[in-house]
Order: sequence, then C-alpha cells, then structure tokens
Amino acid sequence: MSYLIDEKYNGFIFRMEEIDGLYLIRIYDENDRRIGRCKGNVLTASLNGAKVKAMAIGAVFIEPEFRRFGLAKHCFELLDRIIKDTGCLVSYLHPFSFNYYRMFGYERIADHRIIEFPIEKLDFIPRYHALERISLEDGTKDLEQAHNRFCLKRNAIFLREGTLATTEPTICSGYTNGGPFTYDFSKGILYYLSRDENGSPNGYIMFRKELRQEHHHLFGTIHVDEIVFDSMDVLRRLLGFIRMYDGEVDNVIFHNVGMAPEVELVLRDYKYIRLTSVPDLCARFHDMATLLESFEYPDAPGSFTLRVTDCEKSPFSKDLTSGAWRVDYKDGKGTITKLDNDFVCDIEANMPAITQLIHGFMSYGLCSALYCDGVKINGKCEDFFRAFPNRPCGMTDLF
Repeated sequence: MSYLIDEKYNGFIFRMEEIDGLYLIRIYDENDRRIGRCKGNVLTASLNGAKVKAMAIGAVFIEPEFRRFGLAKHCFELLDRIIKDTGCLVSYLHPFSFNYYRMFGYERIADHRIIEFPIEKLDFIPRYHALERISLEDGTKDLEQAHNRFCLKRNAIFLREGTLATTEPTICSGYTNGGPFTYDFSKGILYYLSRDENGSPNGYIMFRKELRQEHHHLFGTIHVDEIVFDSMDVLRRLLGFIRMYDGEVDNVIFHNVGMAPEVELVLRDYKYIRLTSVPDLCARFHDMATLLESFEYPDAPGSFTLRVTDCEKSPFSKDLTSGAWRVDYKDGKGTITKLDNDFVCDIEANMPAITQLIHGFMSYGLCSALYCDGVKINGKCEDFFRAFPNRPCGMTDLF
C-alpha cells in the first residue's frame, strides 16, 4: 500500500492514508504492532457568518505502555501538514482531558446540553400536524438544505455536503467513519420536515419513540436527536408536532441542544424541566490573518487591534497563529493589516482565550472577558466585541 506519510519518529513508525477527506494515522512499534491511532476529517464549519474549512480530529489513542513518548503530539504535527495543505482555519475535537489539550492551544467552546420534561408541559404550544415525513426513498437533499440553513447564524456546527442515508442501525449518525454525514433511517427513527411558503425546507425534527405497555396502557418517551429551524414559527411547528404524541408518551428528551438554545428559551414551566450540561467541545485556530479576513463583520464601521500568542507546546505552526493585527471593517467586510511585534494592541489573548472569545462561549463580552484567563485589555475593545456577537455555538455531529 502507498501511504501519504510513512516515517519514523522516536523509533516508532507513523503511517497516514487519505480516504475521501479522511486522514487516518496509525502508529506501529518496531515489531509492526499497532499501538496508536488518530484521524482528521476535513469539513466545512460555520463561524461568525462565514463558511470556513475545519478539521474534525478524533480517535486519538495510544496504548498505555507507550504514552508519554510524544506520540500523540507527533500525530498533531503530521495533521498540521494537512491543515496547511487543505486550508483549514480551525480544528475541533471532543477532549478526554481539557487540561491536556489546552497545552496544545485548545479550549472549551461548547457544551452538550440535554433537556427532559413531561410532554404535558408543551401545552402552551398549539398542536401542529402538517409536517412532511421523509423516508429513505426521498433522499437527504431536503434535510441537508434545512440543516445548512439552520447553520448560518451559529458557530462551530458543521455544514453537510453530499450526505448519505442508511437503514443499518448505528450507534450514532455523523462522521464517525470519516465519510459524509449519514442520516440514519433504521427502524424506529423518524424525520419530519417543515417547508416555507415557497416550498423550501426550513426545518426538521429527527426523533424516535421508546414505548412500554402495561395491560392496555402505553408509557413512553420521545427522544429528539436533532432539531433544526430557521425561525421561532418553525420551532413552534416542530414542538407542536411533538404534542401530537400527547397521550401516547409521557416524556420528551432533547439529547443535544447546545447549538439550539432556543429550545430551552421557548419552554415555560422550568420547575418540571431537568437540564443536564456536559462540557463537550474544544477548538483552536490555525491561520489568524486568513481567519480574520474571512468573517462577516457589521455594516457600521469599526476597528480594533489584536495580539495572539500561541502556546509554547503547540504542535502547530506558530508563524500563522502568533502575531499582531489591525482589523478595520465596514459594510460587512474586514481589512487586515499585520502589525509590528512590539505594537501595543487593544486586546491581547493566548490561543485558548481567543478561541473562546471569537466563538462567543458563555456569551463573552467586554465585562466577562476581563475574567477570562489569558486575556489582557489595553484599550477600547467595543468594536472587537461588536464584530463577534454571541451566537449559538455547538456541534450536532460526533466524529
């Protein structure tokens, strides 16, 4: 087999192959025994109004007896070559340890959020039945279109391109095998689509019912695995459709609404709602100048100066991440100017901190940024925070 990379490092062999945008690294010892792995998938993410190339990094694993040899870090050094070649501006991962990946410049930018409540607590939403059931034969084009419409004003979430469909039961739909996103149409999983007045998809809900019967009584739960929408009206339609199951099920669980906080906002009787939040997603940037140039900015003019310092142990190229820049923006576009290294900037941040600020984690603004580790405010920063407004941030897909 021909490998994209086949090299030795500290006595171990690293081999990388590429399959349709998936970069798979396997590590072998001197006896050709596989002792580690890592993968990176090149996708498109939504970030501050822009569509940017992103790498989803996953399956990082080193056998215990071979840890502390720098093997995981070298996997990231190899992925850095791909990040440059493919033009990825940001990478995401689900960390096993936030402290470990913080050394490499990664920081928490979104949480996995679960909402559970009795279905009767949707009684303030009018019942709605006029959704369109999507089957395997219909394909995934309309689901993909609705999903990408949903992404436009959110951060981090991956856009879906060339999605597939399956009837094989999966642990989860997503990019777990490295290929395009797969919609799961296996038994019991339902998709219902909403359309706007022009017939274009503007939302859908993916769910499954869990039922048990005692004598002639049914007890059960609706598990909502995905919900996307482009307005409050569409969200109320989708919730109104769930109400059609009132009397058949007792409870509703939304399994991941970190990127859709509107679901929680629209609910009313919080006494009966159980909320669970699990720290989930990390990110870091890889080319600050290109990233700053890519964003959608406010129409009103503004400017700020920014210094970013990458982490000492970063396995990624610091020539594209550390530096100082001036950003002037108007009419939605930004002009980026490189500044001298000794220029005193309005705001200074290390890589973990700037990742949180730009993603809008925890509704960061000027006041809360003062409490963010790794941030130093030297001047007026109102135009910086106006350029990066808080947006829903999260990830539907596992990878």
